[in-house]
Amino acid sequence: MSLANTRQMQAAAVTPSRALLTGLALLTLVGCGSTTGVAQPGGCTSHYEPVAAAASPVALKNLLLHDLNPSVKSLRVVDPKPDDHKVTANLLDKNHKIVESVDMWRRSDGTWVAQQWKQCID
Repeated sequence: MSLANTRQMQAAAVTPSRALLTGLALLTLVGCGSTTGVAQPGGCTSHYEPVAAAASPVALKNLLLHDLNPSVKSLRVVDPKPDDHKVTANLLDKNHKIVESVDMWRRSDGTWVAQQWKQCID
């Protein structure tokens, strides 16, 4: 689901969840981001696939919740990873089933990105 890999959205007046704010606050201190793949034997490459990008963490959350997949109804932070400056979040449907998991981080240019890790399986 890479529908809006460079799409920008203005921040709306929506209050983010406390968990998301906590996770994103960790990222605000230090920006990071790598989209390089990891080569596996046999030529397969694990890599990040772009999902969405926005000017701010609030705008990214709004984009993920409202503009990419109509079945997504909520976002739950699973693992704020301060060591690699990423936050892993699950996008959930109305029954709280996982639609997609994404890693989010602040890029060096100040924009925010959500990407999905595609693991190579030979």
